[in-house]
Order: sequence, then structure tokens, then C-alpha cells
Amino acid sequence: MTQIFLLVVSVKTTRGLIMSSFSFIQQNDSNRWLLIAPTLLLLTHAVAGIALFIFGRRVGDLPINRVGLNVYLIVTVILGSIYLMEARRSKREKPLMRTLLLVSVPAVISLALSAALWLTRWLGNAPYAPWGIGDDDVVIFLSLIFLFSWIVIALLYGSYKYLLTGGIMQIVVYFVAHALPHLSRFPEASPLGVQPGVPGHLIGLLILGGLLVYARKRIAPEFQPSLWVAVLLLTAVGSFTFYIAWSQFPENGMVLGWTETLSRPARQVPDNAWNWTRPAAQTLLYLAVTAVPLSGMAHWLTVRKK
Repeated sequence: MTQIFLLVVSVKTTRGLIMSSFSFIQQNDSNRWLLIAPTLLLLTHAVAGIALFIFGRRVGDLPINRVGLNVYLIVTVILGSIYLMEARRSKREKPLMRTLLLVSVPAVISLALSAALWLTRWLGNAPYAPWGIGDDDVVIFLSLIFLFSWIVIALLYGSYKYLLTGGIMQIVVYFVAHALPHLSRFPEASPLGVQPGVPGHLIGLLILGGLLVYARKRIAPEFQPSLWVAVLLLTAVGSFTFYIAWSQFPENGMVLGWTETLSRPARQVPDNAWNWTRPAAQTLLYLAVTAVPLSGMAHWLTVRKK
């Protein structure tokens, strides 16, 4: 019932995103074009959630643990709704901080998908889950990429608030991803498995980022690049993260596992497991990446006319 409810909300969110994509074009501010790429990436997540739900309804099982899928759908619905409300609230230019957070939403959802897929192994696995997931280095790698992105954007725009918000959000995702298996009391979360703890490497980088922002504000307080730079970086990171996670899901007809084990025998994905929604999500991802340079050019032409 929970997944059906989330599916209904996801469909409504998808409809709202499509309508918002057209309303952005009609706005009067010069940044209206910059929201096209983040909106397409957010729409990618909405369609991806629908595709995973349809997979489960057709096959009876999932390529991702149900708990992880629910987490991904909930994050998509909540952040997607906030994105819609904020994007449609006013046609006037928004404060810098709010705009930066707005274009960061799709990238954060990409991180949630990767965390949900990584959690599958530690939450009891899933019948059609990819093999070889659950490596702790993947979480650390993605955490460093995202935190590096928050630091670079905070440094470019001289925003302590953005750095603090992104850092807290990153630490929460990191801690929840490590603590959820233990809180759920799954046997896979043994002392040899993942352990919730203080992410010292993230806190250390946050402190370093704060010092860099302080130095930047002292050296070049008036410098502020176009918001297109933030859109470029966040869309690139979010699209890359989504692509890495999405490409791991097995395709129709694929045999999972080249060796059969006692705990998990080899299994073949049904030929009709995925429908058109999976390639639709991939197409939207490519459109989001393509929209970055095109929206930047449209933004530059709009600013030039003023």
C-alpha cells in the first residue's frame, strides 16, 4: 500500500514537473532557462521510481530492497514537491541561496538512489538485485564527490549557508546509510559489515571548505559567477551518480550470477520485467545533460538583451 501511494504521488509529481517545465519558459527573470536541466533530471527520477514500481508489479520481486525503494520514493516525492512549490512560488528572481538549493535537489535525489541501491545488500538483498553491490568504498567515493561539489559551489558564490546546509545533508545521508541496517536489525549488518559512526573525513573537508570560503570572501568579495556554473556542476554530478546506479540494474532476460551459490542461486530476469519507462528514464537523463549547454546559451542571450 505504501508503494502504491508513493506511485500515485510520483505520477502527480511527474505531471507537475512537466507543467512547470513550460511555466519556466514564461517567467520574466533571466534565470528561467537555468532550471530546465535540473527539472529534467528531477523528472528522470520520477520516471525511474515509476519504472522500479512497475518492475515489482510485473515480476513480483524487485531489483532493489523494498526498504531502499521506499526511501528513494519518499525522498523523490518530498524533495520533488519542495522543488515544485519553490519553483512556482514567484516569477521574480529568487535569492541566491534559495536558487542554489533549488538546483541542488535533483543531485541529492541521485545520491539517495545510490544509497538505496547500496543498502540492498545490508537490508537482506533483493531477488533481482545486481551482484557485487554493497562495497563501502562506493559510499565514501560518492560522499567525497558530493561534498567536493558543495565546497566548490560555496567557494564560487561565497556562501557559508550553502556549505553548512550541503554538509549537514551529506552527513545525514552518510549516517543513515550506515545506521539503517543496524536499526532494522538485519543479520547482514554484523560487526564485519557496515558500522554507523562519525564521518570524520566529511567533517574535516567541511572545516577546510569553511576556511576556503573565508579566504575567498576576503580576497574577492565582489566576485560572483553566473548561476549556470552551479547548474553545470550539480547536473553533471547528479547525472553521473544516477547513471552509475541505474546502469547496474539488470536488463530484461539477463542472467544474474555467473556462478550458482547455495545462498543465492542464479536467476534470470523475465523478458517483460521492464517496460518503456526504463528507456524513458535514460532518455530524460541524456536530455538533462544536453540541456545544460543549451540552457546556458539561452541564459547568456537573455542577459545580453537586457
